[in-house]
Amino acid sequence: MAVDTWPMDLVSIRRVLDSPAPLLGGSALVDLVVRLPEDVLAPLVSVTGGFLGSPAVGFVTTWVMFAVALYTFCHLAYDHVDVLPADAVGFRTVFTACAVALAVGILRVDRFVVLFLLFLPGLFLSGGALLGYLVRYHEWDVTDDAGRGVSLIQFVTPHADDTASELATDLAYDGWLGRLAATCYVLALTAILGLPILFAAFATHVLLYAFPIPDLLFLGWASAVRVLPRLDIGPNRPRVLRLEFAFDRFLIDTIEHATRCIQGMIVTGFVFFGLLFAAGYLFVAVTAIGPVAVEMVGFVVGIEGTLLLWAWGGALLTTTFAGCHGLWVWIRELRRLPQFLDIWEGRTLAADDRTPSRVTGFVAVSLVCWLSTAAFVVDGVLGYRQYAVLWPALVLVGIWTIHHTVRRSAQPVTVEHGWITAGLVVQPVAFVAGTSAGSVAAALSDPDALLSVLTPPIAVAILLLIVAAIPVVTRYDDAGDGTRYGIVGLLFVLGCLAAGGSTVVPPPYRFAALVLWAMGWGFAVFLGAVRYFDL
Repeated sequence: MAVDTWPMDLVSIRRVLDSPAPLLGGSALVDLVVRLPEDVLAPLVSVTGGFLGSPAVGFVTTWVMFAVALYTFCHLAYDHVDVLPADAVGFRTVFTACAVALAVGILRVDRFVVLFLLFLPGLFLSGGALLGYLVRYHEWDVTDDAGRGVSLIQFVTPHADDTASELATDLAYDGWLGRLAATCYVLALTAILGLPILFAAFATHVLLYAFPIPDLLFLGWASAVRVLPRLDIGPNRPRVLRLEFAFDRFLIDTIEHATRCIQGMIVTGFVFFGLLFAAGYLFVAVTAIGPVAVEMVGFVVGIEGTLLLWAWGGALLTTTFAGCHGLWVWIRELRRLPQFLDIWEGRTLAADDRTPSRVTGFVAVSLVCWLSTAAFVVDGVLGYRQYAVLWPALVLVGIWTIHHTVRRSAQPVTVEHGWITAGLVVQPVAFVAGTSAGSVAAALSDPDALLSVLTPPIAVAILLLIVAAIPVVTRYDDAGDGTRYGIVGLLFVLGCLAAGGSTVVPPPYRFAALVLWAMGWGFAVFLGAVRYFDL
């Protein structure tokens, strides 16, 4: 029986799957009840502690909620691609299963370099699962040069008129050359299908650290969907009802621009990584600084005790502010990307007053707040007296940047990829500097220990810079000036750096360096063959 054909006795289940808003609201409510602290739960339910408070139950309820949310909204990622059955139950189920599996896998990775290396396997495995579903249940033929896959590739290629004829020519080759062309075609389809799944997994990972904000958002959205259409809210009814679709439209626009070109894919991915770091500040505030600040309440004795409490309360507030400010910075960058990508692709620009200004200070505000707080909380470089005076100034400066940002006009977006790359590169370095400054100082006399501390941020910075250079080098290759192997050279350089790094990095990172070495040279050879045979 086909996945999307249901017998009559399951029609009620099908109705729920077609309109899952109540299920999303219910799962968000359950997750809120399970994960709230016991002193909040006590007035709400009579059964507390033990079962409801266990990490296992919280893990299950959280991922059930995110799975329902992904199932509810995933079709929006393919809203403008008519050839895909994005509303089909089977399609949404495969998307959800792959996104949740990737998100849980990301959660279990404790090294950022390894997380970065999961990008390509996650992309192709999830896209392959979705492509397999299309072949099995919707009769897609990946070897047909006039099939629906061609329409999908045309959607993301800037010169869509030539795509079908080029694919027909490439797939018509005999022997191993034809097999190579078919492999490139299938890999392209897989990447296009898997990219929204990968972004959804990273977005879910970001939201995971923002509890209870996602729960409240999903609960509010589901309630609005069910309740607002039944309310008589007077002349403002159309405007209020439109709020339901604002979130949908934001998701559609984000994914659409992420899949329109390789630059869109990379800068959107970088913004999601930036959101992940900003959410990390919130996670530190809630899990590490918050409990200590609450314990300090019981030790307030005299002026010194009050000053100590003021400092720890400020640490909690400043780190939370750093996270919220960072999220705001990267969300505004998402809204600036459409105009930047139009300029990058040479499209004619229309006046658009909706493009926001870049945040004053960009990521510097959240980084300074974090480094100052870490100097007090983690390393003890700042005493509580100094920090008690410093943190209000930091927050006030941050508030001023918000006020200045919303009042200024939008800056040009021609170099937005440079701002995004620079902002993302400094974040892992700053995070390590904040959390491991004491370790760095202690390791100055031990080269091996120092290398162990510095390897992750340096490796991530190099990887980000190389990835950011890919669209620039690709544009140079496509400019028609005789150079067509720039991207091959870039990948070869990446392999050489990884090969050299594998001989000096500490053992925990050696395997990742070897994998990166193989990937760099392997893709260099593959793309070199593609360029040479003009596939």
